[in-house]
Amino acid sequence: MTLGVRIALLALFSALTAGLVIAVIESENFDDILQEQMVRRGSDIATALAETQAAHLLNQDKVSVIHGLRRVVQNAPDIEYIYVTDFNGQPFADTFQDGLPAELSAFESQDSDRRVSERLLRLQGDEILELSLPLVDNLEARVMIGMSTGFVKQQISTQRLQILVTALGVGLLVSLLGIFYSRRISQPVGMLAEQMEAYGRGESVNPAALPLNGVEATTLANKFTEMIAERQRTESELTQFKATLDGTLDSVFMFHPDDLRFFYVNRGALDQVGYSRHELFNMTPVDIKPDIDEAQFVALIQPLLQGDQEALTFETVHQRKDGRRVPVEIFLQYFTESNPPRFVAIVRDISDRKRAEERMQRLNEELEQRVKERTQELEQANQHLQQTLETLQRAQDELVHSEKLASLGSLVAGIAHELNTPLGNALTVSTTFTHKAQELEKAIAEGSLRRAAMDDFLKQTLQIADLLGRNLHKASELISNFKQVAVDQTSSQRRDFMLDEVVNELVETLYHQFKRTPHTLQVEIPPGLHFNSYPGPLGQVISNLLMNALIHGMDAQTAGHITVAAAATDDGSVILSVSDDGKGIDSENLPHVFDPFFTTRLGQGGSGLGLHIVYNIVTGILGGTIEVTSKPGEGTRFDVTLPPVAPA
Repeated sequence: MTLGVRIALLALFSALTAGLVIAVIESENFDDILQEQMVRRGSDIATALAETQAAHLLNQDKVSVIHGLRRVVQNAPDIEYIYVTDFNGQPFADTFQDGLPAELSAFESQDSDRRVSERLLRLQGDEILELSLPLVDNLEARVMIGMSTGFVKQQISTQRLQILVTALGVGLLVSLLGIFYSRRISQPVGMLAEQMEAYGRGESVNPAALPLNGVEATTLANKFTEMIAERQRTESELTQFKATLDGTLDSVFMFHPDDLRFFYVNRGALDQVGYSRHELFNMTPVDIKPDIDEAQFVALIQPLLQGDQEALTFETVHQRKDGRRVPVEIFLQYFTESNPPRFVAIVRDISDRKRAEERMQRLNEELEQRVKERTQELEQANQHLQQTLETLQRAQDELVHSEKLASLGSLVAGIAHELNTPLGNALTVSTTFTHKAQELEKAIAEGSLRRAAMDDFLKQTLQIADLLGRNLHKASELISNFKQVAVDQTSSQRRDFMLDEVVNELVETLYHQFKRTPHTLQVEIPPGLHFNSYPGPLGQVISNLLMNALIHGMDAQTAGHITVAAAATDDGSVILSVSDDGKGIDSENLPHVFDPFFTTRLGQGGSGLGLHIVYNIVTGILGGTIEVTSKPGEGTRFDVTLPPVAPA
């Protein structure tokens, strides 16, 4: 037999006895008894709900609360409705399908303790006794239970009739069964009730250890165990959440949107402002913000209240209890889903960041001042440098001019040396001819002239004339070549010329430079290479390359070879090359050979401008390019690529 049957038999016996007493003695007090029974039943239901739903209410789990309330209504036909209020006294959950009816206003208790408050009302034509009981100790949350008096009256009347009809027949049996099962039923249920009371007082309990009999008692114990486990889990989660908030480095403030009063702060918030929790719970955010009044703060949070923004991030100043001001950054959110709605502010102390920003600002100002001073110094240095560059440019121009004059002077000296031989021979022949003519004149004057002497004079005269003509012709050719080369090298006159003629004329004027050395100069210029360009600058390029090969590339103690060659390319340009088999150029010096004032013979007569002048002439006046290839011990080669027609 189930526990329900056992309790029903016991209740039947009790009801029979109570019915007989009520019918005979207390029939006129039926309403008072009915109300007392309803209050007692409501209290039992409220007590059970407090044990099962308080944790869900604390967690704001509205769905679970509604589910639990409806389960009670479904299992209790005398219960019309149940609804509970939250910790602020506002409706939180109910069993109505369409929400709490308008005629059911919030129930206000007449007393602050746990005594039951009740009222009679009519809802949709039915008489309802509404009971109001506290749901959680010392909190505003309450449970409202609406019970139908008509249903209970009908049940009581039916039970009274049944009691009167069957009281005599089953009275003895009920009494015997009550006596038989009273111990087995009352003892475990009483023990379970004692554990429930102990659990309500916060003491540890173990329902599984109870000596319960019957399916329903065991189920009740299991449900009680599950309720305890659920509450412990919820309390553990709340404890962990609180520990997490207290352990975070940032400060957390929570306050209500209506009166702006704080209702939660973590440990970081207490450390930041120096107030206790009790003090802060009587304060608002405006009380710790010396630079913002209440109107300004309300205007600040207005976008969150209106739903225009999801969150606010701003910087402000908090004033501690000791008066010290702390710069902070605040991340503020408004949670409307919670009941009641709340503001949550995460506050971070940015004192270190502000000090760093101030230091950075000072450093920037110092840096700007240093940059300004350095800029002035650089401007002065640039002025000095510009003056130095101008001086160097003038010196370079003078050196280039001197280099040209030196080249021309060397050319003049060479020409003078070359002219000395034919002119000396001509002078000697002329002197000899004068002496022979004087001898002939003397012989005629003395009358001793003989035919043999006359024939000898004529023969010598022809020899002298031939010798004199050849030497003067040689001198004339040298002077003509010198004149052309000198004019070309001292001017940039553009004209048509054949490359082989210009090179041969130049080489002939430089012949004396090679005659005193063991080195040979070979020209391999094919005829027919016509140019419309500047022969003077071109001659200076070839002259400087030849002299550079002779002075820097060749070893005076070893016979070497210098070659000047030219060849036409497929694109119509001409490659003019000057190569030697001398000592070559070191790899670290090769990239600098065209730099101005770069020389390996500093202090030995080298100015470092020869190849720089060559580079400028080739890439500027002649419109070509020049490249150098060399390896130490394998000689050097300069390749000058020139267009046959120089740019205008």
